[in-house]
Amino acid sequence: MGLKERSVTAVEAGDFEAVEALVSEEPRAIRYMVRMMYGLDKTVRENCAKAIVIAAKYHPKVVARVVQNLVWAMDQRSGTYAPTAPEVLKSLAEAKPELLVPVMGELVRLAGDTSLNTGLCDTLRLVAERCPGELGEKLRTALEMRLRYGDNVELRNRK
Repeated sequence: MGLKERSVTAVEAGDFEAVEALVSEEPRAIRYMVRMMYGLDKTVRENCAKAIVIAAKYHPKVVARVVQNLVWAMDQRSGTYAPTAPEVLKSLAEAKPELLVPVMGELVRLAGDTSLNTGLCDTLRLVAERCPGELGEKLRTALEMRLRYGDNVELRNRK
């Protein structure tokens, strides 16, 4: 059985020991797990998010790129439109919120999109709750402003 088949089988079965063995040995397994995030099966998407969290332990730079790609996929300019991305990002925020800190500005901006805002607001709240100090406070303020004023507020100029 090839890497793709082993990756798909482990994620679909929720066999996280097998997932850990795969990603620790072969970072390319992550790409197959990411591909499964866009599927229709909610359980598989949740398993993918857990698998990505496991992969972050071994390959943090690769997972950072995965997070950036998910965020880009939600942007209308990407032409991808990834309605399942907020759900995956929320799962990542529950397990390892620090993975999302580098893309928080973009997530706050995207939270103004009515088709994404419910899932993204939940994700942003999770990260804001788990980030202590100034970062968490700034995030909470930005989220509140975005929810209150939508696209009529320019968050980059706010303090």
